[in-house]
Amino acid sequence: MQRRTVKVGSARAGLLTLAMGLCFAATITSIATGAPRVFARVGYAQVHRACASPTPGRASCFALVRTPVSATASAQARAGSRPFVLGDGAASAGPVGGLTPAQLASAYGFNPVGAAGQTVAIVDAYDDPEIEGDLATFDSYYGLPGCTSANGCFTKVGQTGSTISLPAADESGWSVEVALDVETVRAACESCKILLVEANNSSITNLARAVDEAVSLGSTEVSNSYGGPEASVEEAAYDHPGVVITAATGDFGYDDWSNINVGEEAPERPNIPAAFPSVVAVGGTTLKLNEDGTRASERVWNGNGPGDESEYAEGVTGGGCSTLFTAQLWQQDAPGFGSSDCGAKRLDADVSADADPYTGFDVYDSYKCTEGCPHSTVGGGWITVGGTSLSAPLIASLYGLAGGSSGVPYPALTLYGHLSDPTDFDDVTEGANGFCGGEGVSQCSTRFCSELGEPGCGGPNAFFGRVDCEGTTACNAAVGFDGPTGVGTPNGLGGFRPLLPTATITPPDSPKTGGAAGFSAAASKDPYPGGSVDSYSWSWGDGTADGSGVSPTHTFSAPGEYTVTLTITDNYGLRSLANSTPVHVANRSTKEIEEEEAAAKKKAEEEAAARKKAEEEAAKERQQGVEGFKSQLAVLLPDAQLTGLTLQVRASGSVAAKVSCPAGETACVGTVTLRTLSAVNASASPALRRHAILAIGSFSVQGGSTKVVILHLSAQVRKLLGSLHKLRAQATVRAHDAAGATHTSAQIVLLHMGRQSRG
Repeated sequence: MQRRTVKVGSARAGLLTLAMGLCFAATITSIATGAPRVFARVGYAQVHRACASPTPGRASCFALVRTPVSATASAQARAGSRPFVLGDGAASAGPVGGLTPAQLASAYGFNPVGAAGQTVAIVDAYDDPEIEGDLATFDSYYGLPGCTSANGCFTKVGQTGSTISLPAADESGWSVEVALDVETVRAACESCKILLVEANNSSITNLARAVDEAVSLGSTEVSNSYGGPEASVEEAAYDHPGVVITAATGDFGYDDWSNINVGEEAPERPNIPAAFPSVVAVGGTTLKLNEDGTRASERVWNGNGPGDESEYAEGVTGGGCSTLFTAQLWQQDAPGFGSSDCGAKRLDADVSADADPYTGFDVYDSYKCTEGCPHSTVGGGWITVGGTSLSAPLIASLYGLAGGSSGVPYPALTLYGHLSDPTDFDDVTEGANGFCGGEGVSQCSTRFCSELGEPGCGGPNAFFGRVDCEGTTACNAAVGFDGPTGVGTPNGLGGFRPLLPTATITPPDSPKTGGAAGFSAAASKDPYPGGSVDSYSWSWGDGTADGSGVSPTHTFSAPGEYTVTLTITDNYGLRSLANSTPVHVANRSTKEIEEEEAAAKKKAEEEAAARKKAEEEAAKERQQGVEGFKSQLAVLLPDAQLTGLTLQVRASGSVAAKVSCPAGETACVGTVTLRTLSAVNASASPALRRHAILAIGSFSVQGGSTKVVILHLSAQVRKLLGSLHKLRAQATVRAHDAAGATHTSAQIVLLHMGRQSRG
């Protein structure tokens, strides 16, 4: 897809000037009229990227700096500037008009003094030589206890873990990122230790080595506020079960579409490491505050949408459907994921927080970056910084305040378990991070191309490509889970503490000794999308072996009070708390024992009677079958039949069979067939079954007379008879009379092999 640079002409500049004037007028009017509410001060600023766009194999930091612009500056100097409200609507603001630590805590409902024993690691590139001194200034300004290397609160190492062998001093803007990350963690989690791991440079490989080093040094949370186009390289470095690893989704929108606005060529896909399924991907919002600093509203952060097609990179939260990675089961089954049209692919983000640089956070950065930095004027004091570089360390800090992963292998799971509780996260339902900002693609493309003066440029195959999700929740905010903001933004720390499966016992009614008592755990529940119970562990409280299964039975041998305990484990490996219930087992009385014995005896007698009746009915059916066969045989008695049932077999293999024809017939014409008994005797030998037909001979006998029919046995049959001497066979006589009627008889005969006299 061709990248286009969107520029706005003088008409847009005029609208911007008018907007500035109206903001000032509103402030003056409110003061002049003596209204009880004092409007916050209005400032003007431009947004600049702290780091340059990534080149192949490298990452870019996602820090965006809000640079103040004087209202009296020249039109050229004011180009790209926007009005903003200092303090984001609160009555107070930070040193240069951004958010303060107290406002972050108030907006997201947390106390920055939380669980001890947590170490939040920050991974960045290059060295910021002034960071510990800047942190001291930050702490001093806000009255926080010192966090230094001397007291063990702050540690800075290189990617090998050395405190001495550090990377070269920053010359590309990453020092701004370092200041933002370190001071955000300090503001959000005062009880957390901070470990800064500085990679040798911004290569994906070195940053990955720094992540591995952070984990090896004992970090419980690792924050990553950087990224590059999605690839599978170094995925394993971000897969450390039990460690919270957050990653910013980026500042360039759905599939990095906003790079179009600055004319860059980049793959249309999400960023890594946020796209890795093992991390907590953090998106960005635009936060508005009430005067007292509490959260007033939030929407998807999008400063580069169709309402702001500026050549200036004001930023938009990243994300999109992965082109490489499958979503974890808990995301695939999350309510709302099906509307994303991602199929089974991973979708950024999992959670979100403030990232808009116009509602950014004030940090202290004294390090003066060189001319090689994209924005060389940064440094030398307080600055306001945003981007998902703000939201990622903030979320890592909240995990730290909540106690870390709490043993959950992949802590993103924890977030999804709270989707059913609206008190744990604020659902962001407004805005979008696609190019069209939530508008329909047809309307958006028509208006966009009209502004460019290029009719048709926004055709479905000409411009938009993957820059907008076209009405799905992959880039549009919605109720519940969505792509730009995930499960929403924090409302306290509850959403960062894992829920556990709930074991529920349904005991039997009035269990007695010696009887099988039935228990059930069918009412147990799992809180996670895609969650199910994998195993059940029962303790009966009577010293016998534990049980298993959802509906087991147990026999108590003695009366008494027992405590039955159930623990369940779900398919994510999370184990419930043990649930116990008292069970009173009563002894059976003499009467109950007698009644049970009588009932058992009666049941046995009934079963025996039922078996006897079934056998009698089966015998009756067999007898009826025999009688029916006899009746049928009587009807089919033939006119011609054999006169003897013992047939001598001569040494030559011939057999003489006498056939008689009744006197009432003119003549009987037909055949005599000798067969083995395999058809009626399944126990016959295989040899006999192979020779089912022994011999066939024809006859023609006058009525009232008898005739000898000579049958000839094969050599194989003769050989068989030579070893057996006797063989029972079936002789079938099939005859028809002159009228054409056919009659068949079947008789059992004995073939006898012996010495015969000639005759």
